[in-house]
Amino acid sequence: MNDIAQTRHPRKHNPLFYIKYIAASLLFLAVTATLASAACQVTLQWNPNSDGRTEGYRLFCRQAQHPYDYQAPVYDGSADQCTIDDLEEGVTYYFVVRAYDDQGNMSGDSNEVRFFFDIVPPEAPALLNPEDGSVSVEPQPLLATGPFFDADASDYHTRTQWQIFRAQDDLTIFTLSSTVFTTDFQLPPLVLDGATTYSWTARHFNQNGLGSQPGDQAYFTTAARDDDANANGIPDHQEVDVEAVLPGGSADALK
Repeated sequence: MNDIAQTRHPRKHNPLFYIKYIAASLLFLAVTATLASAACQVTLQWNPNSDGRTEGYRLFCRQAQHPYDYQAPVYDGSADQCTIDDLEEGVTYYFVVRAYDDQGNMSGDSNEVRFFFDIVPPEAPALLNPEDGSVSVEPQPLLATGPFFDADASDYHTRTQWQIFRAQDDLTIFTLSSTVFTTDFQLPPLVLDGATTYSWTARHFNQNGLGSQPGDQAYFTTAARDDDANANGIPDHQEVDVEAVLPGGSADALK
């Protein structure tokens, strides 16, 4: 079939479509996996065409190293989403969508999206430092996990999420997702107070965006800070003398 750009409607070539994204791959409106058969289904959605001539859409699928077969759509209909069944684990799939009018003229491809079905996440990382129960930990500790491990030997480590919580109320004090600091990370200053108990954990992610369970939380207590005599979390040399700045004032005056 001819591309719309070559028909009698040259102004309407290549209708604007896109299949939405999340993270680095596909927006999954619904994804379910049947582990017994190592198969899954994925639902894709695209922006509907608004030119008034669109009769429907055709979705095409290919595997890595293979071309699209434009004579064999995996979906053909008027809806702006569809569900594809029986995708196999360990196979990379690619999708594009095309619009067509009531004369059968078909547009060019939308952008292409990639989907890789991975049902086995990495293992939860071992938390090495600070160890659970550590005391007198410096307020800028080096957080360190064990190495990345995934049951699929072809998977590799791409990202780590680091988290620290205050033990007394489980308040999240710090969160960082990093593609650089994947097995160790030096906490910056002024994040933790002295003489305070915290817990921390981490998650490892593979190249398919699949994350491990968090490592078992490890608790540690920071050392009292020599430069924070009143233990308010602000180094003494950074504190303001309220009387000097606002004679007759009080700390409340600076809030």
